[in-house]
Amino acid sequence: MKKIGSYLVSVMMVWTVQAQTTADTLLMKVGGVPVSKDEFVYAYHKNQSQLSVDEFLARMVQRKREVCMAYEWKLEQASFFCQQMEACKKQLRDEENRLAPQAEPTAQSAEKRLAHFCMRMPQKLSADEQKEAETRMDSLYQSIKEQKSLAMWIQEHRSAFRVNWQGEVLPWDAYLLPKGLSEQIQKLPVGELSCPLYSSAGLHLFQWVDSLVEKGPVVPRSLSEKEKHFLLQEYHDGLLTAMLADSLAYVSEEALAKYYKKHKKQYYWKLPHYKGVILRAKDVDKLEEVVDYLEKQPRDKWREVCVDSVIQEVKVEYGLFSIGTRSEVDKQVFGQGTFIAGTDYPYVRTIGKILKKKPENYLDVRDKVRYDYLVERQKEMQREMEKQFKVEIDEEVLKTVNNHEAL
Repeated sequence: MKKIGSYLVSVMMVWTVQAQTTADTLLMKVGGVPVSKDEFVYAYHKNQSQLSVDEFLARMVQRKREVCMAYEWKLEQASFFCQQMEACKKQLRDEENRLAPQAEPTAQSAEKRLAHFCMRMPQKLSADEQKEAETRMDSLYQSIKEQKSLAMWIQEHRSAFRVNWQGEVLPWDAYLLPKGLSEQIQKLPVGELSCPLYSSAGLHLFQWVDSLVEKGPVVPRSLSEKEKHFLLQEYHDGLLTAMLADSLAYVSEEALAKYYKKHKKQYYWKLPHYKGVILRAKDVDKLEEVVDYLEKQPRDKWREVCVDSVIQEVKVEYGLFSIGTRSEVDKQVFGQGTFIAGTDYPYVRTIGKILKKKPENYLDVRDKVRYDYLVERQKEMQREMEKQFKVEIDEEVLKTVNNHEAL
């Protein structure tokens, strides 16, 4: 079994409180890195988990393995990681200074809880991938807005979260927010759902939780040294696992093409598909002008040509359409069904080709290929982590942890 290098162990020991507080009881080791009972209890209660102790333990083991893998990939050496950790430490110091005895007591931050949902986005996204993420977040935003409670939505949907989704409801003073968001969030009225907000981490939704606001004035307290250590540890682990997920999600076109070539039979279809363009226009002459323009271009360039400024006056949609999904395609391409154009755009044309059994190349089914590739890649990494980063759990110590225990 491949071992973690001594450098990895020594670096990660700096971030584990049990290396500094010998009184802590060792609960387990993941990949040789110790995790104390106190760290586990802190994480369990801070995240207000609805999971059992054993279920949360499995989740924590998974995260620690991902941290180990992030070190294997040397992600802790990235300038982004170093900058974010320094910013995190500075925020903690600033908060401690604000809550110092000489400061004017304030109840604002301690009275509220904040619901937060984040869709992490890799730094290296194509324009299409960014648009896809924004569209999905807009859809989630509308759905949550109808439900009115972000906190409830997080609780109900947490089990279905994707690898790049994170949701939590925490006291305001327990948050370490991405740079630039704090001021915007503090201006947000209680109960109002924020619109999707950008940060270097991705897209965010926030909502102050009215039902959890405590009654009466509360003076915010300073964190204990142990709590600060655990908070930094949690941020450190979360940042590395997010960076690992981002690195995993970055896929070269060459890799997708190779994956498709190896698995092309699974992308064959039973019904024929139309690959081409649907054009809608108010003016028939303008429509013919665009048709002539497209027909002079190579077909493999149509996807790019369709966003060219020359054809902005005509609605142009490029894609792969299966029979039975679009009435204009069914009628004009496959000669089936009926189609009546709308009064706004009465002139409709389709130009392209019919693919009877399979795509021409991976680009025709790129989204599906990319999804399948990432699923397989994730499974491979999971097998590698389980093989490489062994887990040792002290069952006797685990028995002493209960759902009501707190630091």
